[in-house]
Amino acid sequence: AHVEMVNDVLALLEIIDPFGTTIAQATANLAQGPLLADEPLQQWQQISLTAMGLDVRTYESAAAYEAAEGEFPALFESAGAKVISSGSGAEVPTPAATFA
Repeated sequence: AHVEMVNDVLALLEIIDPFGTTIAQATANLAQGPLLADEPLQQWQQISLTAMGLDVRTYESAAAYEAAEGEFPALFESAGAKVISSGSGAEVPTPAATFA
């Protein structure tokens, strides 16, 4: 990912494929954030993410998920990245994400 610090804790991650094409954007609390807070964009950084599930549901199959949720289980949404991309100062970005 390309990593850009939003503050000394929260990072904006531009998740890329091996060719540099953006796949998704996410926000995450980055342990090394205080060391990188004043640095420019860090390109091509290997990132490992750990997630804590707050609203976890299981389904028997991808078809069961799609029937219940109305979309194929290839979803990834980062509320914090959307706030940053919008340029709005009305909301504070968080590291929360939704994925299936």
